[in-house]
Amino acid sequence: MQMASKGAVRRPLFIGLFALCLMVGGVARAQSADPEHGIQVFTENDLFSRSSTDQWYTNGLRIVYLPRKQEWTQLEEFNRLARRFYDPEAVVRVGFTLGQDIYTPRDISNPNPQPWDRPWAGWTYVGALAQAASPDTQDTVELNLGAVGPNSGARSVQTRWHRFIGAPKPEGWANQISNELGVNLTWKRQIRRQYVCNTLDLIPHYGAALGNIYTYAAVGATLRVGRNLSGFGDDRSVTSLRRGATISGFCLPPERSATEFYLFARTEGRLVARNIFLDGNTFRGSANVTKRPWAWDVSAGASVRFMENFRITFTQTWRSMEFKPVDERTPRGVHRFGTIVAAYEF
Repeated sequence: MQMASKGAVRRPLFIGLFALCLMVGGVARAQSADPEHGIQVFTENDLFSRSSTDQWYTNGLRIVYLPRKQEWTQLEEFNRLARRFYDPEAVVRVGFTLGQDIYTPRDISNPNPQPWDRPWAGWTYVGALAQAASPDTQDTVELNLGAVGPNSGARSVQTRWHRFIGAPKPEGWANQISNELGVNLTWKRQIRRQYVCNTLDLIPHYGAALGNIYTYAAVGATLRVGRNLSGFGDDRSVTSLRRGATISGFCLPPERSATEFYLFARTEGRLVARNIFLDGNTFRGSANVTKRPWAWDVSAGASVRFMENFRITFTQTWRSMEFKPVDERTPRGVHRFGTIVAAYEF
């Protein structure tokens, strides 16, 4: 995209999002019962950063529905076995997710193959997740199933979006990796440590992914400072909307009606064995580049929960170059994109 096109569309997007916050928040204010459900909408794009081009991880959309609390009476045997792996006092939820990720080389105006840059690729998926959240730990397991390649619909989504905002048409989708069924299992554990009650905390995390889409091990941490801190923060992984908790028995949870606000910094390192968007198709030849075996993200942002049940989070992420340069035509440098998360409890 050209910078002018992005600047022209930023203002109406944020005005529309702010209006949505006010409408949903107005409904939430009238509710007095403890929320039982949560919906999160993640949207990621270089549109929300200072990047002047479409490149690499260029767009992501993810919708998560996660009930606040569930009884496991019909699955008591499974619950009994599962509790060996997490806090017996944890609140357990099962939810669902729907998402799409889009990847392109930097030059989207070139209709020819570009073997010196990462391949064109899309991934559209549905998934189920189970989450166990206690006051100071949270475990999330997620299984996603979907389509990679033309069946993902990524070409249509990006083309229509660019037409809508007046950005250049992406011309190289004929070179995307081929159709493939994608199956991926991920696990993540977060551990919350408060240093100043409801004001300053650190949330280390570690986890892994296994599948033909991604296979990696990850470790990282989030540092938050603000007012009335709760839960485990917002990131692209599923995160608890749960607010009430005591940490190590000395911090009382913030009141539900209290506005929550915090600034945060996050880092994550990944040791990567497979990334289909760089390695190409699993069972057939396709466009590919040589991935680097490690990658890292550094993020910073802000989050606010207001009118009791509505939260909005904005994040800027700097991602390391995930593949090795092929020749002098290969773009280099750190990739930057923004994330907006809107979450609503009801």
